[in-house]
Amino acid sequence: MNIQVLIKKLKMSSLSAPTFNPLAIAGRARRFGLHTDASHRYERGVDPALQERAIERATRLLLDICGGQAGPVIDVTDKTQLPKQATITLRRQKLDKLIGYVISDEQVADILTRLGCKVTNNGDSWTAVAPTWRFDMQIEEIWLKKSPVYMAITAFRMYRYALI
Repeated sequence: MNIQVLIKKLKMSSLSAPTFNPLAIAGRARRFGLHTDASHRYERGVDPALQERAIERATRLLLDICGGQAGPVIDVTDKTQLPKQATITLRRQKLDKLIGYVISDEQVADILTRLGCKVTNNGDSWTAVAPTWRFDMQIEEIWLKKSPVYMAITAFRMYRYALI
């Protein structure tokens, strides 16, 4: 059956764009012998903010190729099961001590913003909310212990590389 015949016979279709909490998937696929590309991807995290964009794009492509009408998007996301966006505080005093160099407030905020964080300058510190796609910032226990150091070193590296 060629594609034109298939398109003419297509009456109804549905699309799915699931996302799962990486902690709910991790190790279970291997335990049950079901290691797949999808389980591999979900174990490492899929940005939950991309699901809606993906479904809209796929729908647009189907409509462009096949014609027809799209129905509503039905979102059954349980937001309590999604990874939480980590929030950390980077203190000016700690930043300066860690890197041994003073970077202006504007540059620190710019660097954190370029890392994808939503940044608030609190005078002597910055509050940074990790973006949904930064899974290295999602594991709160690690983030809380290492993030100020991580952010300070990253900020300094980005600042110094910009001078080269």
